[in-house]
Amino acid sequence: INARYRSRNGAAPIEKKFASRESETNDYMKNREQNLSYRSAISADETITKGRWIDSNSKEPEISLEESFAKRLGANLGDQLLFDVQGVTLQAKVTSLRKVRWASFKPNFFILISPWVLADAPKTWVGAISGLSDDQKTRLQRELVKLFPNFTIFDVAEVGKRLQKILSSIYWSVRFVALFSILSGLVVLAGLALTTARQRQEEATLLKVLGAGARTIFASALTEFFFWGAISISIGMVLALALSWGILYWYLEMKFSVPWMELALVSSGMIALSTGIGLAFSRRIFFTKPMEILRQS
Repeated sequence: INARYRSRNGAAPIEKKFASRESETNDYMKNREQNLSYRSAISADETITKGRWIDSNSKEPEISLEESFAKRLGANLGDQLLFDVQGVTLQAKVTSLRKVRWASFKPNFFILISPWVLADAPKTWVGAISGLSDDQKTRLQRELVKLFPNFTIFDVAEVGKRLQKILSSIYWSVRFVALFSILSGLVVLAGLALTTARQRQEEATLLKVLGAGARTIFASALTEFFFWGAISISIGMVLALALSWGILYWYLEMKFSVPWMELALVSSGMIALSTGIGLAFSRRIFFTKPMEILRQS
């Protein structure tokens, strides 16, 4: 049922000057035309985060709000919300907040209300048919339009394919940028190893003169490259996780889950790779005799 939100707890709406795009979006979400719907029970794509489900036997109209929409309204449990339903005022009490999995592509709504409240109101019905071939869908759409001209038909499968194609393009773009960043980091690491090779040769020469063997020098270089790689990659991982959490939580409003096993494998591989590159570009210091380096100096 189409309706418009009017007020919360009888308070008149306040005129605002928008300080940001987010406040403008919040105001639009409150004042746009809303869709009121109802269900006999909560669906598999919803979870109640606060309160209780709507009591169909209650004499007072009750509503359940999607939690992000409730936040935009500033509504909480027990609040009385006033709606204008096609010229008829309707006041209902908030009894629950829900978390909705919008990615399911099933009919989900911000506002659900007691079923008996909308029993006599003119409704818009939403339904879905699955398992049809392209030819069957075409014939069905043609017949429905002939019989019911006011039907609006959406091919959700086609929309899903297009959305999947867009997400796939974004996915590969992000992977390309990540790969480019990794390769750039390896080039920088190789450059640092080359520029500091001279300094390491002098240090290795001094150690060899003092009696250190090739194993000792190798262990020293291995430890240095290992710790530098571990520190750099740990800082990068922390920053990447913080940025990912911020984007998912604040902008996309999605649950953030850390893939610890994958991160551990990637981190171990990158540390081993950075250590190997550093040792490869510094290999000359392990086998060069001190006299050769002293003559070059």
